[in-house]
Amino acid sequence: MTRMMKQLIICALLLCNLTPVGARRQMSVKQAWKWQNKIGEIRGFNQPEVAYPGMSRDQILRKASELGLNSVRSWIGGNTVEEQIAFIRKYVDDASKYGLTFSPVLSFYGRYYYDNSIPEEERLKRTEEYIRKVVGAFAKDERIAMWDIWNEPSTAQDDETMRQMEYGREVSMILPRLTTSGAWKLSV
Repeated sequence: MTRMMKQLIICALLLCNLTPVGARRQMSVKQAWKWQNKIGEIRGFNQPEVAYPGMSRDQILRKASELGLNSVRSWIGGNTVEEQIAFIRKYVDDASKYGLTFSPVLSFYGRYYYDNSIPEEERLKRTEEYIRKVVGAFAKDERIAMWDIWNEPSTAQDDETMRQMEYGREVSMILPRLTTSGAWKLSV
């Protein structure tokens, strides 16, 4: 079995396990192969500015492209939804100059989710509005490889993580730019 086939099977299994009820339909096998053939293998790197503090973003992205990488994942900056959308737009433009896709890690809504001074219903509403607005701003932008809705959630947030992923899937117009989440379980 080829490496690509193994990766596709793993992705398919993960997608089956992460698709919440009522979310956008899962891709067919034919759609998955079409997407795989279009984008090829994702060879990316994470949060480059932290790892290379003496280099500009442009220098880092150019070097990554020269090394054969084709995607970058990073936390997004900005204190408001509008600032975060502008940050993503600039990052996407910068990355695409070098043939790289971008995978943003959303972060602003965490301020609502963890703020216990706000009633839970309001926190969830604000979280949903945030995700829909940010992901929706890039609904047709193929330069976004995927969205990381929640970085490394614990199993304590499984229901909320699934809801947040559903919000993103509903506004993400291009298959299979699925909202993702690196779920893991702590051993006790």
